[in-house]
Amino acid sequence: MKKVIMRGAEILFTAESDNQQVLDQMLYDFCVGNNIPVDSVVFKEI
Repeated sequence: MKKVIMRGAEILFTAESDNQQVLDQMLYDFCVGNNIPVDSVVFKEI
């Protein structure tokens, strides 16, 4: 499973994991670590 964080048409981060919980945590940690409001981006499975 692979998910990306997108803002508009721009891909900010890509994460890949077989575990849904680990994947979501990686995406959340990226947002927190880079001071990106979670509600300003879209998490999209690709």
